[in-house]
Amino acid sequence: MPKSITLTALDIGTSSIKGVCARKNLVSGEIEILAKSQMPCFGVRNGEVIKPQDVSKTISEVKEDLIQKSGIKIKEVLVNISGPHLFSVSSQGVVSVSRADQKISREDIQRVLKQAEAVNLPSNKEVLEVFPKEFIIDGEGGIKDPLGLEGMRLEAKVLLCCLFSPILENLEKAVVEGGFQILEVIPSPLASSRACLTPQQKELGVLLVDIGAGTCSISVFEKGDLIDFAVFPAGSANITNDIAICLRTEISTAERIKKEFATLK
Repeated sequence: MPKSITLTALDIGTSSIKGVCARKNLVSGEIEILAKSQMPCFGVRNGEVIKPQDVSKTISEVKEDLIQKSGIKIKEVLVNISGPHLFSVSSQGVVSVSRADQKISREDIQRVLKQAEAVNLPSNKEVLEVFPKEFIIDGEGGIKDPLGLEGMRLEAKVLLCCLFSPILENLEKAVVEGGFQILEVIPSPLASSRACLTPQQKELGVLLVDIGAGTCSISVFEKGDLIDFAVFPAGSANITNDIAICLRTEISTAERIKKEFATLK
């Protein structure tokens, strides 16, 4: 068994594409940053890839920069997806426990989650990820892990992360043409929460706001679970544009003013 693994991640944003290559120690859990890169991007609007060819060129540049800095051959990548096309749907599934001894198996859990995922969506929309909120056994709720527990009826309450399929296709096309194989596509609100929030904060209840250049996402956690999220088509670039208009100055000057002199109270 290897003692460490190497992971590469891409953050495809409205104003830039960022990449990081890291080595994770599987024993201690420590992460060592091997290389990082950032390139301006002009094929993304409000977090959505609208010009895959332009984005793929930038991704290729980021990849070559990471390879040069890390000295490692990079093939697979974790990539985020954002934009106002992301939306949540609450759903519920129910199945009968299959084993004769009435102990809940992994197959039962997979079946109930699959049933909860089976919601009616338009043909151009799909489910990206399923977030279990709680499991219910024979009417008793509040169960986080039902594996091995006894019961006849298993229910699951979940939050579905759904999206507009053409936007996902554009993202996948850009990443593949940029020279990467996609290991996993992660919703940006979830990626932000993993980076910023502690388990204690998620358990107590917290709202996370992530302001990017073209989007603003919020995610709500309670009792350790993702309760809801939303992505809005407005971000810090709107503030920069407003400063430029009000002060009648260039965008670059407005961006510098925003970063150096603005305060949030």
